[in-house]
Amino acid sequence: MQFITNSYLYKNYSDKPRIISNRFFSGAYPKVQYKQLGRELFDDQGFIFQQQIFQRWQWQKEINNIKEFIQMNPETISSCRDCRVASCAIDTLSEDELRTIENDRYKTNYKKGEIIRKQGAPLDSVIYLRVGYVKEFMCYESVADQVIQLIKPRSYIGLQGLYTSTTSVFSYQATTDAEVCFIEKSVFSSIIRNNGNFAREILISLSQESISNHKRFLSLNHTQSFGKVAGLIIYLSEEIYETSDFDLPLKRAEMGQMIASTRESVTRALKWFHNQGIITMEKNRIRIEQMERLSEIAKRG
Repeated sequence: MQFITNSYLYKNYSDKPRIISNRFFSGAYPKVQYKQLGRELFDDQGFIFQQQIFQRWQWQKEINNIKEFIQMNPETISSCRDCRVASCAIDTLSEDELRTIENDRYKTNYKKGEIIRKQGAPLDSVIYLRVGYVKEFMCYESVADQVIQLIKPRSYIGLQGLYTSTTSVFSYQATTDAEVCFIEKSVFSSIIRNNGNFAREILISLSQESISNHKRFLSLNHTQSFGKVAGLIIYLSEEIYETSDFDLPLKRAEMGQMIASTRESVTRALKWFHNQGIITMEKNRIRIEQMERLSEIAKRG
């Protein structure tokens, strides 16, 4: 089933619908067939729906399904300003700017392991990670991929090439089930040009990310494998999960790629930390038991 509001198309209601901006349906998909059945469905949620509903669905069934969808997913059609996982930058937007973003963004879900954006793909939108965790990495033809960082919820993805590239510099893959919003690149760029406070929040985010990554990369030059693994565990604990008890989001080989090491070295270090009581491991779950000792290993290698 599909049905359209004044801003979004909801697809496959029974299968956790994806939301796609209706701008994609201005001739982009000529095979889509629907007809206008009227202007107003109901307004008890503060939204007036325009009916462009597949002919094979009966009128009353559409009404019931839409009402049920709103009751189950109130955040889906709410304002970006009211979103529970909105970025701090949203608070700096005017009402006109907010409406512009809402009319030119779409939200969708990704399963664990799915590629959100591939290196070299057209950079036509900025991605906002609402829920889940995403791996940023660079692909090479002759050597293993290089994992750069893990991106946590309430973060923007793909800002590095916003003004310097027409294609994505890196690839992005969901390491857990994820929910993202795509914002039209031209809209995002326009707001940055015209809203200094919004631009400031974006610069703060980029600066924090850059400093964190530089510190991690530089530390790899003067530590051995155990120190590298210890530093990675601390990074995940303090900067990504903000807790000492968390699930490892990466495979051992990916952890090795992230710290310029090997899968075997990562496995050996984790086992040693566990045997020494520095961490407790159960499958992929880690609990840090001795943070001071782990920090010392990260510094001295």
